Amino acid sequence: MKVFYFTGSGNSLSVAKQLSEEVINIATCAQGEYSDDSIGIVFPVYCYDIPFIVRDFLTSTKLNAPYIWAVGTCGSSVGYSFYTIDALLRKQGRKLSYSKKIVLPDSCIAFKTPSPAKEKMLDAEKDTVASFKSDVIAKKPNALFKDKLFRINRIAWWAIKTFFGSKHKRVTDACNGCGICQKICPTNNITLEGKPAFGDNCEYCFGCIQWCPQRAIVFGKLSIDDSSKYTHPSLKASEMITRNKK
Repeated sequence: MKVFYFTGSGNSLSVAKQLSEEVINIATCAQGEYSDDSIGIVFPVYCYDIPFIVRDFLTSTKLNAPYIWAVGTCGSSVGYSFYTIDALLRKQGRKLSYSKKIVLPDSCIAFKTPSPAKEKMLDAEKDTVASFKSDVIAKKPNALFKDKLFRINRIAWWAIKTFFGSKHKRVTDACNGCGICQKICPTNNITLEGKPAFGDNCEYCFGCIQWCPQRAIVFGKLSIDDSSKYTHPSLKASEMITRNKK
């Protein structure tokens, strides 16, 4: 069983590692063709749909498996994510056999998950993922589902880009040039010339702002604070950086 994942704050990597010993980073894997008896995709939900990088992966990479499944990590809703994945797979002559969501703390600083809720979500993670794993090992099928009646992903992306776009990102005087943001960026969108500079290939994963030890990155008028600070507690920045080099 192969499991492909994409992650910013670490939620999807944490889930992927519990589901399989063979986890492959979508941000660094070679495009082409992959075969197995079971292939999974674990991804964070952005604006009620899949990240651009996951869409590109499913467009350029052929997955040969009789059983393909997906798990979406989200703060509340997967929106149309599974319908999007199924549509992209059908262009390859495949389909999505199984899909589930797991609600975990939100890494987007605009949508803060209250501390009591964070603890409850993280406490439930292990048992929830174990249930998913049992299902996919047994190759159980299920029906596709969506959490939003209407497609509002385009409106949501417009809002995100308008308020959090690359032109709105900057660093404060707290930045010490450590370079963690550059190393942890899954799309190599950050260059370091004393201080970080942000390019136009952002996935809006909020990894740079969440993993910055100095809390020095600002998105528009929003800066990180104790209530919006979140990275998955089972992961360290060093592992995230190492996986981005594979």
